[in-house]
Amino acid sequence: VFSLLFSPTNSLLYFIQKGIAKKSLSSGVLKKAFQLVLTLFNEYKDQLSQYVVHIKDVCRKCLQDQNPSEFQDKACQIITAIIRVVPADADLNVNGLVTLILEKLGKKSKSHTVLGRVYELFGAIAE
Repeated sequence: VFSLLFSPTNSLLYFIQKGIAKKSLSSGVLKKAFQLVLTLFNEYKDQLSQYVVHIKDVCRKCLQDQNPSEFQDKACQIITAIIRVVPADADLNVNGLVTLILEKLGKKSKSHTVLGRVYELFGAIAE
């Protein structure tokens, strides 16, 4: 079942990635899709270990591009959940993630919600 939801092609993650790239879906649909990923990860983290890098990559792409703060907020929540559960290793590329976030913070002001999530993410990385 999880392979259908989290595979690189024709899955929930693919749906999110394409929806963000094309900006063709309503924000409510994408927000619920992000929430579903977060809920599934929190409930089934042990079974999702093989998909963690792909989940993180989709969320990182959301943070990297100019996306609405509600998407960036959910992406930060998911990455924070991953960092708290998965041991830090080269596959997660935590250093690259920190660099990306710091670059983004310097370029454009973020909403207070996204800033709060970023600080929470930094706290999870520091643990």
